[in-house]
Amino acid sequence: MLPTPSLMYRKLKCQFHSKASLLNGMIILSSLTTVLGVIPLLFDAFFKAMAVVLAFGLAFGTVLTLFVVPVLYAIFFKIGPDETAAEPQGAS
Repeated sequence: MLPTPSLMYRKLKCQFHSKASLLNGMIILSSLTTVLGVIPLLFDAFFKAMAVVLAFGLAFGTVLTLFVVPVLYAIFFKIGPDETAAEPQGAS
């Protein structure tokens, strides 16, 4: 017996949430290690400006990409807290 489209949709949504949270953690950790790796350059007069721009730009870009953009997407497409996206048509 083949699964119904709504069952397949729910399974796919569950898999998406688990993978997205795993990938967000990896992205945050890689950004954090890069920012922490730039900290020693803050004490060098020649590289100080570059280190500040790199660290704060990467931190701001990570926060913007992982948190602000999804919130704006949810607001724009009127996605509530109990749903992730509209169900595809034909799935019930």
